[in-house]
Amino acid sequence: LLLPCPDDGSCKLAQCFCSFAGTEPPGSLNVANVPQMVILSFDDAITDRTINVYKSLFNGKVSNFCATATTFFVASQPKWMWPRNRFELNNVANKSKERWRHEMIGLKESLEAFSYVDKESIKGVRAPQLLIGGDAQFEMMEEEKLWYDNSMPVNEGPLWPQTLDHSLPWDCSGQNCPRRPHKGIWMIPLQLLQANNGIWYNTAKAALKPTDSRSSVVQFLRNNFYRNYNTNRAPFILTADTDFLTYLPDNGVVSAINDWLTEVRKKDVYVVTAKQVISWMQTPVALSEASKFKPWQCERRLKDHMQPCEVISAKLS
Repeated sequence: LLLPCPDDGSCKLAQCFCSFAGTEPPGSLNVANVPQMVILSFDDAITDRTINVYKSLFNGKVSNFCATATTFFVASQPKWMWPRNRFELNNVANKSKERWRHEMIGLKESLEAFSYVDKESIKGVRAPQLLIGGDAQFEMMEEEKLWYDNSMPVNEGPLWPQTLDHSLPWDCSGQNCPRRPHKGIWMIPLQLLQANNGIWYNTAKAALKPTDSRSSVVQFLRNNFYRNYNTNRAPFILTADTDFLTYLPDNGVVSAINDWLTEVRKKDVYVVTAKQVISWMQTPVALSEASKFKPWQCERRLKDHMQPCEVISAKLS
């Protein structure tokens, strides 16, 4: 059974991290010395309806002078690949361990075949309907060498990721919660987002109203971001989808995101992928060293000069 976080120091980074409240950063860092990480995460496949919308998000630079990083959780293969973006898995079934494995392996192979994504680079999972799959899911993740899950909404916090070596410090009611330890598997909690009217929601789209505008979306993003930034600097996750990005006319939501990113583009804010968050959790470095942190670097890749392919491809045997 999952046991509470021990106080004897036996849970050690890089493979294990737990805390009693879930609010403490790793590495015994003072909050002022913690880089504020931002994860822009999107569900859905990338299609001809959304490719240009996403492109408009990728042109900005952030604190490490890299293009804006984004994490996509896909349930079917996208047609395009764009540098500095991480593709992860959004399973389309919630069944036995073997069904989880079948779906995940199928998605990884589809991504590699149709989008030139190295399947070995895919390290994360977001469960369908944000409902985790219990021990069956996490056993599959252990066996398939996946690093993290990013599926569980929490209304506490802000909260830091924890590994499943021990029981989670936040409430898991209403979920198919793990009952056994799954060593080294990280849980990145999804902090609920507060709409401008004070109501809390699981996703950004659900928090919008017909009366919203570009400026009110900026205010929504600002309020939720600073809740993390001004407290314990736990990673801020924007959980969104195509409907969110296209909610306002004239690309209003994308413009609002860019306005907000321009505002928070400080030396202590890094827009990173979920995988890069886990890399930092495993070996946390102080803010003064964050710009040199190797997993956050964006060295030019061999194929960075190539433009993303905008037609679906097929791998020939």
